[in-house]
Amino acid sequence: MLSNCNQKNHRRFHIVYDKYHYLVQNIAKGYLDHEEALDVCQETFLALYLHYDLSLSDEELKALLIRLTSNKSIDYYRKRVCDTKSSATWCYERQTICDNCNALESEIIKKEFYYKVIKDVENMKPEWADILIFHGILEMTQDETAKRMNIPITALRSRLNRARNYLKTIYDDDIKLLL
Repeated sequence: MLSNCNQKNHRRFHIVYDKYHYLVQNIAKGYLDHEEALDVCQETFLALYLHYDLSLSDEELKALLIRLTSNKSIDYYRKRVCDTKSSATWCYERQTICDNCNALESEIIKKEFYYKVIKDVENMKPEWADILIFHGILEMTQDETAKRMNIPITALRSRLNRARNYLKTIYDDDIKLLL
């Protein structure tokens, strides 16, 4: 029978796995085929369970899983091609893979931030939300947005400024990703 501490870790591990296993698989699939990505996913979560503190916050665990997955994907790829490639070729490919991993990590973090912002935009005043969706997400010009909403350009600019200020109060420094 598991002790209370082990039971809590076991439950926490299952919660973390359910929340992040698709993220880990998608990162690995960026560099490996489907079967290899599943292997990397399994190895990543095994390492997490055996060697890391599961009481970390969700954000810390997510960052840790992204880094572990990237490293394990690179290692898996290196082991697969090491026998057939020269070390110079491998060094160049490894650098390319590392650059791709960093770009993928940034893209995933940015997309998740956008989804969070979109949820908050949906809860705003409807006229602010419409402006942010048309101008910020659909990338319509201010003139096009004003015509689409049938309002004067000055009213659009005023509402856009209020909506941006509202988002700044919520997201503080992260708003630079949006504006």
